[in-house]
Amino acid sequence: MKDVIIGLDEILKHLFLILINRYYKKYPEDSKNNNMQKAGIIINELVIEELKADQIDFRRHNSELIDTEKKDVMLIEEVKNGVLCFLIAKGCLYRSFNHPSADKWINEAFNINQEVILPNTLEEIQSLIYHYLEDK
Repeated sequence: MKDVIIGLDEILKHLFLILINRYYKKYPEDSKNNNMQKAGIIINELVIEELKADQIDFRRHNSELIDTEKKDVMLIEEVKNGVLCFLIAKGCLYRSFNHPSADKWINEAFNINQEVILPNTLEEIQSLIYHYLEDK
């Protein structure tokens, strides 16, 4: 299970790097902190993680940008695949120990792609994560 959790963190780091590079190029006049906020919030919203207090305030003041970016970045295949991989892996990890919110992540993955195949074991979850990370 430790390898799966490490893999989930690696996916988030990879997605963050993709988005932070996007925002440095797209908004060169914005501060580094502002672009990092954008990247972090978009990732959290795409993988349905809870926003922290400072992110909630940023989202409140930039809701139109956040909503637009969530749609735009999902057109980037590597982002879409990373988000999908993360949602499947986290949902199936939670399902493996009967966590009550497992379906939240699994259902969101199905909203992105109805044809996803869900792994059944920790080894299959780990393989899914490694496959995505190797393709990056």
